[in-house]
Amino acid sequence: MSAIAEAQTTPLAAAKDLKTTKALIDECCAKDTEADRRGKAAEELRALASRNATAFTELQRSQIVSRSWRLVAATNTPDDAPALCSVRDERRDAILPPVLEALSEIALLRSPPLLGQQLSTLPTVMAICRHCGRPGAPSERAAPERLSLLAALRWLAAISTHPVTSHLLKQGLALLIVQSLSLRTDQDILLQCCVLAANVASDGANQAGELCRAKVPRLLSRLLVADGRAEVKEHAVAALNRIANAARGEALDGELMSGPVALARLAASDRPDCSSEGAWALHVLSTKGGDKIASKMARTPEVMAILEKRAFERETEDGDVALANKVAQITLEDLTKLLHKGADDKGKSSA
Repeated sequence: MSAIAEAQTTPLAAAKDLKTTKALIDECCAKDTEADRRGKAAEELRALASRNATAFTELQRSQIVSRSWRLVAATNTPDDAPALCSVRDERRDAILPPVLEALSEIALLRSPPLLGQQLSTLPTVMAICRHCGRPGAPSERAAPERLSLLAALRWLAAISTHPVTSHLLKQGLALLIVQSLSLRTDQDILLQCCVLAANVASDGANQAGELCRAKVPRLLSRLLVADGRAEVKEHAVAALNRIANAARGEALDGELMSGPVALARLAASDRPDCSSEGAWALHVLSTKGGDKIASKMARTPEVMAILEKRAFERETEDGDVALANKVAQITLEDLTKLLHKGADDKGKSSA
């Protein structure tokens, strides 16, 4: 915390800040707090702790994480996801989603003690994600499973802003992202998957490689041409840029490229796992997007250049790379035919 903020705090002001902090912590951890208020209290608490040394210190020693989890896990084992999702508050509303939403706010603070407390519950959150995101799980907008999955993904997105993504990947985060991107059309859930993928890639080339081996880029590329909110498409493009930049060892927050250009840059990476996935993702984008998207790709120099380069690369003993090169060749041929067809059609119309 800021030394200036501490120096300017009078004993009276510090006492007032302490009282406010304790009241907000109690609101976050009380069983009778309304769902909307629980999240709002956590948001106010994070804002206060981020600028106030007294609040920050009190929050760190408050055991807010364990107190919050006791609301849902008092009578259940931590890995019993179905039981955790079934706990109701006094209004018969599922209590797990607002608890996770509140903890997501707290997770955004830069505090090693709080981060350690949060990470101790990671296996439980992953179990919740697997249970609530499984095929056939209730997905109605107000279903407890859907709300719990969304809140858990937001919690993971908040945790992934810290340099702990290697640990998250070891716990199966990449497969979790793949599961949600593959099985869900819920725009809120897809948005959180995009945020998660971008945050993971921000930690470097190794993390980008993990995402590529899990085939995340090709799933993100499908979002660019699927029916959905513009916000989701924008976050998908941002995630693809992060993955491409990380794979190439370049600045993560450079100029934002279009989806096809980001994938072309990924396909040009020096990492075989990333470059192969880039080629596959370009193929998915060109085939799933229809002629309109494919025509734009055919007129994009970066896309055609990398497809041509990969299509005519010398043979390799790496089977995955060889297959990706073959896919690039097929994509190049399809886009070239489409480009020629467009030129022929234009010539006929002008004749």
